[in-house]
Amino acid sequence: MPKVQLIPKGKRTFLLKLDGDDAGPVTSGEVLQYGLADGVSVSEETVEQLVREVILPGGRRKAMDLLTAQFRTKSELRSRLLQAGYGEAVADSVFEYLKQFPYLDDVRYALRYMESVGEKKSLMEIRRKLQEKGVSDTDYETALEKYRAERRDADPGADADGLGNEDLETETLRKLLSKKVPKGTPLTREEKEKLYASFLRKGFGNHTVRTVLKEYPTCESD
Repeated sequence: MPKVQLIPKGKRTFLLKLDGDDAGPVTSGEVLQYGLADGVSVSEETVEQLVREVILPGGRRKAMDLLTAQFRTKSELRSRLLQAGYGEAVADSVFEYLKQFPYLDDVRYALRYMESVGEKKSLMEIRRKLQEKGVSDTDYETALEKYRAERRDADPGADADGLGNEDLETETLRKLLSKKVPKGTPLTREEKEKLYASFLRKGFGNHTVRTVLKEYPTCESD
């Protein structure tokens, strides 16, 4: 029979461990209801009932609260559930439950992120950030295609095949640079070199940066 370990998490909440593995948070009332006590063993029937009636519903509510508060990737949500004390098996069950809802969709998350920062960041920066959040390369590419289609639809002059990565980067960089320096403003070589280095650090490609900077006349420094 599994051995109980109760770790206080607040005035009326405990983290329940069974044979050393996280099960999930339980309240003091649930501890009394199911006859739990630190160091005692409980029957498999009690564990099954506890998971079915308390742990799983709690995990689902926690997940829904997290997703309602803001969009999250699958990786982020799993991490938050584990941090809250729910075990891997419970997290897996919660994910199965969430399939019936539209909240947990990494392509949708990536597309929303691109829409919010796509005119401020390079694709390299965006990809790196999404990878950190657990978005797979496949989901990233799918979202990128959707994003390119959106940008194409918003630009009647775009190529029929849609904007390519380089065109997206060029368009984004033009907008970023125009906020710093009005288009057509003469720049010294030193100013161009500083801008060149700055945009390279932001993840824009060498060819893209040079192309956009060439659109600004070069003047001699005083």
